Amino acid sequence: MVILLVGVLIFSGILPGFRAPTGGTGGQVVWWGTLPLDTIQPVISALNESHQDEFTLEYVEKNPRSLELEFIEALASGQGPDLILLPDDLLLKQADKLYPIPYETFSRGLFQDTFARGAELYLGPEGILGLPLYVDPLVMYYNRDLISGAALPKPPGTWGEVGLAVPLLRQTDAGGNILQSPIGLGEFSNLLQAKDLLALLMLQAGTPIIDRNEAGQPEVVLQNNFGFTKQPAAEAVAFFNRFADPSNTLYSWNTALPEARELFARGQLALYLGYASEFDILRRQNPLLDFEVALVPQRESGLKNLTLGRFPAVSIVKNSQNLATAFQVAYYLAGAEFVTPLIEAIKLPPARLDLLGAPPARDARQTNFFKAAVMATTWLDPDPAKTREIFKRLVDTTQVGTVEITKALNQAHLELEALLR
Repeated sequence: MVILLVGVLIFSGILPGFRAPTGGTGGQVVWWGTLPLDTIQPVISALNESHQDEFTLEYVEKNPRSLELEFIEALASGQGPDLILLPDDLLLKQADKLYPIPYETFSRGLFQDTFARGAELYLGPEGILGLPLYVDPLVMYYNRDLISGAALPKPPGTWGEVGLAVPLLRQTDAGGNILQSPIGLGEFSNLLQAKDLLALLMLQAGTPIIDRNEAGQPEVVLQNNFGFTKQPAAEAVAFFNRFADPSNTLYSWNTALPEARELFARGQLALYLGYASEFDILRRQNPLLDFEVALVPQRESGLKNLTLGRFPAVSIVKNSQNLATAFQVAYYLAGAEFVTPLIEAIKLPPARLDLLGAPPARDARQTNFFKAAVMATTWLDPDPAKTREIFKRLVDTTQVGTVEITKALNQAHLELEALLR
């Protein structure tokens, strides 16, 4: 009861975290992550200074592309970190290497009252597998010049409005080649976020893709109807494909175009669906581009509004040689004392609900990032690289008409189940 009470006080912002065990310092804790060291180091240094009698936290920056492999190799050699800033799409794949925080220590209800709803994928059958720090939601970047040039008073807020805007925003030459694209959807080869965009449409249609069953175990639900007349996943795939079909009124994209973010930076793409973390990249690519941020389009069907988001979390490594102190530091890192300066440094919304309720004043862009973070959800991805290939085959085979969508979904369903075994 004492531990639970302290946890409540910590995550309500009343206490900053656990006190060190009697007998002095808890030692050094090594934390791996993909955030830039020069960005996060001042926040780490401030935390170390304020808790110098309890522990020393060392942050090690890792390349996102090599993080997983380095993590596996380090654990195999007994040199792994104590904590890792885990991307949510590696949670299922690496869950056996993480220490689950028991629900007796930190209850499921307290977690749900503390963090954004989309972070609930870290609620495992035996305990909490990570404490989320921030949210990187999918948003819609829009070119203000192209939107106003098409006499649109504002960017589309629903997919129906996107459909109405497509003919106004699309420009082609005499041969039918796209010179100006309304939106990047429908292909995989030149869309960096193609898998995530298709997953967004599936989630908005009503399927969680992979969900936890009553026992807390992941279960593929791609083929489920969920009470709808048609399979939500089938509707999502069909809608995604329309944007690459020259005979469809939604036609906006083809493989001859440059990558979507590049085309947007050139000023030839009206709407770009990308992550909040891409804002600075876009600004660097073209400092003169007049663009702003809006929420991703929503369905008109009455289903809840949502977007896709990434929920990086600090997870405790099971094989840590300093498990007790790592446990203590993880609580500090997820507390308001650390997260508040962290989100100011990385310019992304927090995962904590108490901080999400107070977006920066007079900053419309950050306000939309915060709104998107509250709406954000995600799915239990068993293997990011392999699921991208599964989704790509699903789109490719149904676009050319060699396989019906329901049959292609059945194959994708079986392939996802094989990844869970």
